[in-house]
Amino acid sequence: MNKDNFRLDGSAKNKINHEFSRPDDTKRVNTAGKRPARPEPRRMPTGGQGTPPRRPAPQQGARPKRPTQSKGQYPPYPPQSAGQRDASRGRPAPQQGVRPKRPAQSQGQYPPYPPQGAAQPEPSRRRPAPAQRPVPPQPTKPLKKKRRRAARQEYIPPEQALPPYMQPEYEPEPEPELPKKPKKHRLAKFLFRVAVLCVVVIFLNVLFLYYRGELWFNEPRKRDYPVRGAVVTEKLGKVDWEKFAGQSMSFVYIRATRGTEYTDPRYKDNRRGANNTDLLSGFYHEFVFGKDGKQQAEHYIRQVGDLDGKLRPMVKVRRYGIYLLRPVERKQAAEQLQAFIDRVEEEYGVTCVIQCDSDCYKRYIGKDFSEYYDIWLISHFTEPETKEFDWTLWEYNPRVRSTGYSNRKKYYCMSVFRKSISLGSFMKDFLIGYEE
Repeated sequence: MNKDNFRLDGSAKNKINHEFSRPDDTKRVNTAGKRPARPEPRRMPTGGQGTPPRRPAPQQGARPKRPTQSKGQYPPYPPQSAGQRDASRGRPAPQQGVRPKRPAQSQGQYPPYPPQGAAQPEPSRRRPAPAQRPVPPQPTKPLKKKRRRAARQEYIPPEQALPPYMQPEYEPEPEPELPKKPKKHRLAKFLFRVAVLCVVVIFLNVLFLYYRGELWFNEPRKRDYPVRGAVVTEKLGKVDWEKFAGQSMSFVYIRATRGTEYTDPRYKDNRRGANNTDLLSGFYHEFVFGKDGKQQAEHYIRQVGDLDGKLRPMVKVRRYGIYLLRPVERKQAAEQLQAFIDRVEEEYGVTCVIQCDSDCYKRYIGKDFSEYYDIWLISHFTEPETKEFDWTLWEYNPRVRSTGYSNRKKYYCMSVFRKSISLGSFMKDFLIGYEE
C-alpha cells in the first residue's frame, strides 16, 4: 500500500480535530493577514449579580468538607449521557450493546491526501533555521596508560573563529609524532645527583683548607728541598721562638726597615729571640720605588748594625699601592736599586739577595741583576722554571699557620733553598763569616 494515500493537508487536519474536539472548544480560523482569535476563557458560574456563590457556613462541631476540585482547576462539566456527548461531537449515538468502530487510519499513520482543488493551508511565516553542515570528525590519539601532558593548542581570538557550519569539510592532516625520549632509570638519576653533591662538597672543603693555610697545591717535598725557612714581620705579634723554631725550618729572615724612615716595631724583640735559638737568622729591607736608594741603604745600616754570624742582607722588590697602576720606569727603578745594593755591599762586604715576583723580575731585574746577585723568586702556584728564572731561593706558600706566635689569625711565608742542596752548602753561600 502506498504511504502517500495517508498524508493530509492542513484543511483535513482541521476537520478531524474539529470532529474529535469538545463542544465548548472554539475553532481557530486563520484568515489571510489576521492573527487567529484567542478562545474565550472559561468562567465560573456566578451566584447572582455577578458574584461567585459563597460556601455554606459550617455547622457547630462539624468539620467542613473539602471541595472536589483542587486549587487552580476548573469545576467539572455538568453530567451528560454518552448519546448526548456523541451527538455534540457529530458522531452517531452507539446502539445498546454495540461497540463503536475505530476510524479507518491506524495510530501513527496519516489519512489520504484530499482531492485536487481543495484549499491549501497558508505557509508558515516563521523563518526557517539555517542548515548546519556536519562537522567532520577530529582525529584523536589513543590514550596512553601513563599520564601525559596536555598538548598546547594555538589560541584563536573569538572574532576570528568560524561557526560550525563554515568549518572546512576536509580532514586536517595529523600532527607528526615527536620522537620518544629514552626513559632514564631512577637509580641512574639518584646516583648522578649524589655524584654532583659529592663534587660540590669536596670543592668547598678544598677552598676551606686553602683559606686556612692547611692545604697548598705546589708544596715541595722535604726530601727534595731539605733547607726551609720563614719570613717574620710584626703582623705575627709576640713570637715564642722556642716553639716557632720547632716547625721544621732551618733559617728565618726578619723584617727590619722599609723606605727611608720606617722600622718594624718588633724588629729588636724578634732579633733577640732568634739569637736564643738554633735558627740561622737574617734581616731584610722593603724597597720603595719613589725614594732614593742610597738613603734607604743608610737607614737599613743604621738600624741593623753588625751582621757578623748572620745571613746576608736581603732586599724585597715588589710593586704595591699606586705603583700597580702607575709603574715606575725600568731605568729609574734599576738605578735606585743599584744604589741601595752598592751602599750595603760597601758597608758589609757581601752581596745582597734580591727577592721579587715574576712581574718585577721581568720588568726591573732580568739578566742585569741575576748574573751578579742571588734571586729569591716568589711563585705561589707553580714551581719556577730554571730556564726562565735563574733563582736561588723560592717562596712557595704565603699562607702558613702554626703555633708559636700570639696573632693566630695571621699567616707567614715559607721558602726553600735550591733543590737537593744540604744545609752546609746553604751556610757556606749565605752565612757571613762562615768557616768550615
